[in-house]
Amino acid sequence: MKKIYRLFIIMMLVLMANTSKAQNDGISLTLLPHFSYNNFYNPAIPVESNFVVGVGVSNIGLSVFNSSIRYDNLYSVVDGVSYFDANKFINSLEEHDNFINSNFSMDIFRIGGRIGKLFIDLDWRMKYNGEFHYSKDFLGFFINGNGNYLGHDNPADFSIGADVNFYSEVALGFQYKINDKLSVGIRPKLLLGIANLSVNDDGTKIYTDENTYEMTADVNINIEASTMLNMNDLLRLSEFTTYFDSNAPLVLNEVVDFKENIGFGIDFGASYTFNEHFGVAAGVYDLGYIKWKDAKVKHNHKDNVVVNEALIDEFSNLLDMNLESTTIT
Repeated sequence: MKKIYRLFIIMMLVLMANTSKAQNDGISLTLLPHFSYNNFYNPAIPVESNFVVGVGVSNIGLSVFNSSIRYDNLYSVVDGVSYFDANKFINSLEEHDNFINSNFSMDIFRIGGRIGKLFIDLDWRMKYNGEFHYSKDFLGFFINGNGNYLGHDNPADFSIGADVNFYSEVALGFQYKINDKLSVGIRPKLLLGIANLSVNDDGTKIYTDENTYEMTADVNINIEASTMLNMNDLLRLSEFTTYFDSNAPLVLNEVVDFKENIGFGIDFGASYTFNEHFGVAAGVYDLGYIKWKDAKVKHNHKDNVVVNEALIDEFSNLLDMNLESTTIT
């Protein structure tokens, strides 16, 4: 079971490495002219249908990419046998500027139709994007242990950071076909921020005593979160009897403040078709902002703590595996 689990971890790393070359993988939808979502990234891409409708989960997009993890940095080959090379992987990382980014979108509702040369569509979708930053020592500590970080002058830099956004998007798209070859489009958007989380680690370090191997940590983490949900009333909502309390009815606008975290965005572009096999298009996608209200949750933790050895499992055991395969030349 351990080998299967380790193989899964390595496969995930390779997946993130491969998708790093396809940050906006949904752009390939533009190559599917008969697919009604082919103008997802550029409202000027011609939609061949005269009428489209989508209800429920009609379209899902997912992408994961990273700054540092690549397939050729994960393996070494000795005598025709490939194996996961932890040191090679760690040495390939940047000191501080490593990140993993993920994006997810899900269409809830879409309707559109053509009026002469004009195609109009209304879309409602949910979106998520998140980015996690980590230092080289953050992974090196868990993979190789604390032996490389002995002494007070040689701490492990545990700097991390995260930025997560979850929001709803209502968009109204207009595509105008100037002639048989040239089309232009624009899609203004109303953005409703549901939740935002920001984590900023201002120099957390772990020290290992070179004589006793006791570990201590200087922790300095700032956490801020903003949401349109009223957490106190959300807890009331979870109480079944609240619904039937005529003296204290709970309505939706008490739980969700629709006036907070409002934003606007826009997509626009142009498309020119030379013939049925060749065309060019250019556009701008997701240009906009959300004005998040002051963080409803703020937490700053600054402390010096003794690290419990039980919290630092021997992660190298998880990675102690050789994968036999044919050498690729």
